[in-house]
Amino acid sequence: MSAKLKSFLVYFGKCFFTLVLIQGITLWFDIANPALYFVSGLMILSPDGTDTIPMAKARIMSNFIGAFVGFLGLMTNSDSLWVVACAVLLILAICYLFNIQNEIRPAFATVIIIMMMTATAGTPFERASTRVIGVIVGSLVALLVTTIFHRANLEQQAVDRDDNSNSDSSDPASTSSSSGISANSTTTPKH
Repeated sequence: MSAKLKSFLVYFGKCFFTLVLIQGITLWFDIANPALYFVSGLMILSPDGTDTIPMAKARIMSNFIGAFVGFLGLMTNSDSLWVVACAVLLILAICYLFNIQNEIRPAFATVIIIMMMTATAGTPFERASTRVIGVIVGSLVALLVTTIFHRANLEQQAVDRDDNSNSDSSDPASTSSSSGISANSTTTPKH
């Protein structure tokens, strides 16, 4: 299997299992509008698989920043352009403060989604809290799935390395030539 196809299948698996777990959670807790849960979860996942856990944590942090700023924006009970502009400015300041400039876009997406979702019943605090919970749950599910897939990938790489080292060590010519020691020489351990 090519590396590109394997990467695609792993990413699809992460997306699929994230969606399944979030769907189960939203059905279990009878969440009427799970869209924010799904969006938050999928925004965390990394398609390339490099630096998966650190990247997921940085994206979660940016999602939480966006959720916090969106919460504050919703508490103003206004979705005017000025409130959104202030939210964007606050996100920029916080992301620069925490040195996560690469993850500003997910924070922007989170704050816009939270602040611009259609109004639901309840007080501004209830609406804001519900949306923030959606971001947190979606993010944590994505981190769980990322950790599981990343651990499985690391274990598979370790097995592959062991297989390669075992096949190399069974051939005396390959070990002696790769290590620079002739097959007839002996070494004594130093104490």
